[in-house]
Amino acid sequence: MHFIEGVKLVVMLKDKIEEAKKQINLLFQNFKNCLKNF
Repeated sequence: MHFIEGVKLVVMLKDKIEEAKKQINLLFQNFKNCLKNF
């Protein structure tokens, strides 16, 4: 029982991390574009 709960938690965290990575990449690209325009 607890094992399955743990696995679910890890999968959820992985999804959250992937999502965060995407957001950070987007922010980084926007930042670079701003610097170019500057």
